[in-house]
Parts: sequence; C-alpha cells; structure tokens
Amino acid sequence: MKKTLLIVSVLISLGIALSQPYVSGTEFINIYAGEAKTIEYSIINKDDKIQTFNIFISGFYREGVSIDVYPRIVTLEPNQEAKIRVYIEAKKFAREVKPSLFYLNIRYENQTIEKALILQVVRKFPVYISSIELSRYSIYPLESLTITTNIENVKDEITPNYKALFLVLYNNKEVFRKEKITDYIPSFGSIKISETFSAEKYQQAGKYEVVVRLYTLGGEIVDEAYSSFEVKPVEKIPANYTKKETKYSILEAYTRIEIKNEGNIVSKPFYLIESLPTFMKDFFYPYSKPDEVEYSFGYVHYKWLIRPLQPGETVIIEYKISIWQTWLVIIIILLMVFFFFRKTYTPTISKTVKKENGKIKVTIKIKNNSKSTMKEVFVEDFVPLMFKIVSYVGNKPEEIEAKKTKEKRLIWKINELKPDEEAIFFYYIQPLVELVSVQLPKSKLIFTNEKGTKTELKSNEVYL
Repeated sequence: MKKTLLIVSVLISLGIALSQPYVSGTEFINIYAGEAKTIEYSIINKDDKIQTFNIFISGFYREGVSIDVYPRIVTLEPNQEAKIRVYIEAKKFAREVKPSLFYLNIRYENQTIEKALILQVVRKFPVYISSIELSRYSIYPLESLTITTNIENVKDEITPNYKALFLVLYNNKEVFRKEKITDYIPSFGSIKISETFSAEKYQQAGKYEVVVRLYTLGGEIVDEAYSSFEVKPVEKIPANYTKKETKYSILEAYTRIEIKNEGNIVSKPFYLIESLPTFMKDFFYPYSKPDEVEYSFGYVHYKWLIRPLQPGETVIIEYKISIWQTWLVIIIILLMVFFFFRKTYTPTISKTVKKENGKIKVTIKIKNNSKSTMKEVFVEDFVPLMFKIVSYVGNKPEEIEAKKTKEKRLIWKINELKPDEEAIFFYYIQPLVELVSVQLPKSKLIFTNEKGTKTELKSNEVYL
C-alpha cells in the first residue's frame, strides 16, 4: 500500500513539472556603465491548455540601474512559444555592481516560476562628465560665455589626471579648441573645469555646438557631453537707428539721425520713416528732401530711401520743426477740447434771479450732463441777513441758521439724478432794507459719482 502511494506521488510531481512553462535564455548578464542592453528569452507553454502568464522582475535595486520586461502579459496555446525581452540600462553615473541575483518571474494560475539571473555592472573608468553648463545661451559678437563641465568620481579611490578637450563647432567646422589637464579627483568627489569662448566682431550668426570630451592621458576617450548656444546677428537696422538726437530751442526742434552699419555684411536697402501729425506739415523743414511723402489717418509720413551700406558706413538724416506754431496749435486744440468736455459732459448748476411784484424769485437749476448717475445729491443756497424768505415753490428745503452770522442755509436733497436729467428749485425772498445793488452768494452742488468720488461744484455769481 505504501509503495503504491509513493508511486502516485512521484507521478503527480512529475506531471506538475512537465506542465510548467519552459523559459530559456542567458543567465549571466554583464553591462558597462553608460550602456543599455536588451536580452531576449523564450517561454513555452508546456501545459495541455491555454495559459495566461504574468511576467515581472524582482529581487534587484541599485541606483542608476533600471531593469524592465516586455511584454508583461502573454497568452499561449499548448506548446506555443513567445519571446520576452528584458531591458537593462546602467546610467553613466552608476557605480560598479558585483554579480548580483535577480529573478524573471512567470506567474500563472496559483503558481510562480522564478528564473534566476545574475547581473554585473562594471565601469571602464571611475569618472564621467555629470554636466555641462553655459553662462549664456545667446550672445552677440564681441561678447563671451563660459563653458563649465563637472567631472564626478564614483569610486572610493583617488583618480589620476585626465585631459579635457573643449570644442565649439559651427556647421560642423571647428572654430574653438582648448585642452586642459585636470587635477586629481578625490574618492566619491568631483571637480569643475571651465573655458571661455569669445565671439569675434564678425562672428557668423547662427547655432554653435559645444562639445566637451574627457580623455585619459594616453588618449583613450572616457566620456563626452554636448550643449549649444546662438550667436545673434549684429545688424540692428532698419529696426533701430544707430543714433537719434533731438535738440530743442525756443523757436525750433532739430533732429539728427545717424545710421551706421556695424554688421559684417552689406545691409539691405530700406526706408527710414518719420511721422508727424498732418497739421504740423507746414512746420517741417528737412535738410535733405524725402524720397516719398504719404498721408494716412491724420498723419504725414516722410520716407527716405537708405541705400545698401557697407560695414562701418554711415548716413545722416536731418530735419527741423518750427516749435512756436506747433505749441500754439496744440494749446488751442487742448483748450477747445477742455471747454467742450466741460460744457458737454460735466454736471452743471446755475442760479438766476428775477424781480416779481416787489419780491425776488430765485431759481436754481442743476443738470446731469455726464454719462453716469449722480448719487447723494445735495444743493445748497445761502440767504443773506438783509433778505427774508417769503415762500417756496415745489420741494421745501431744510433750513439751517448759522449761530454767528444768522445767515440761513437752504439744503435740497435728491437720492440720484440720472444722465440728462435735471432738477429745478424756486423760492422767493424780499429785501428787509432798500438796496441799490447787491451780490447774492453762489449756490453749491455736492454729489457722489458711480466710482464713489465726492464732487463739489458752484454756480455763477448773481447781482441784483
């Protein structure tokens, strides 16, 4: 009986083993820092039914070393084969890794098959270029930039000297070359080395490539890094004048424009354009006649054709403008605009008087000429001591008598006055003494606009 059970157990174990997927491929992987590898493995479904396999990596972590697998899910028919790729990358800053175990895992149903793999990371050299930086990434001719490279040592030992080569290329042609021998680099330390590139006056505009290569003193290349910068064109015309100067006197304004080609190529022809308001055209006196004159939208445009200029060549354009006529016209226009605006768009208050049957009728009129609503409107008027109030017409104001002067102050209140609305107030007064001539006080208007600003206006003067 025991012998029978043993035979059955062995047959079950053998059946499980025979049904497990088969994975083939290299088991020892060697990779250099700064290298990436793809290793291919084969998986065969040994089961007698369709199986779906989940594939993943486990058991390894080192800074600067990454391991991944693709595809992660595979469905296979019985005896069907599929390819699995394991991607391994060791960054150039990765430290050496002695042979270390990790696993390619195949999971299906409730089982996981582990294929043990061994990874070793080695370095050809203990140092690498960790960064390359430029002090500026765009310059003009006659300007400079500094190229700085950082060299890292990832081993626990002092390095020997190395040779750094700085190159600047334009259209794949070498325009700058400098070599520098490094100092010793301490264990797990770093050093910075720099070189300066200076652009010449006629340095061609365009993109420049920067290459820094690190060599052993025996000439074997260790590492290299790249960057780039731009040399901008030096021709600033016609967008800008080389020099424009205006001098003012009591009678005139004198303008001198100097245009100079500071570039390293012949400039293209262009127009120099000076614009003035049309009303100033009669005050404009050019020293050299413009090639064209155009009018548009209230302006007159004077155009001088500037022919191609050789490098360093200069052309001068001069003109003057008579000042006193200009200022006179401007002042007249400003005054007209001011008075028109004040009369048309400012709220107004007016006061008039009229004698009627021994009494004097006082009329106060306010009108909202502005485009916004007047709020918290107060209208104040003052009645001198030599007059007494006989009667009111319409809204009766609030009467306040001054303690010292006994002068009466009348106040009408309005919540708001919309644009183009007006309000009129009447009252009658009578003189207490015989008057030959007298000046009545000005009426006052106080209101708040929509911005919350309080404004005060006064009426005209009135004489009896």
